[in-house]
Amino acid sequence: MKKYKIAAILMIIHGGFMEILCSLMMIPAMLSGAGGALVLMLMQYFGDSSASK
Repeated sequence: MKKYKIAAILMIIHGGFMEILCSLMMIPAMLSGAGGALVLMLMQYFGDSSASK
C-alpha cells in the first residue's frame, strides 16, 4: 500500500507542475495579444481530432 501512496503523491506533484507551467506559458501569449487566436486554434484542433475517432 505504501508504494501506491508514494505514486499518488508523485502524480499530484506532477499535475501541479503541469498546471503551473501551462499557466506560465499562456502569460506571454496573452500579453502579446495572440492568446485568443491560440485558444481558437487549440479548440479547432481538439474538436477535429476528437470527431475523427
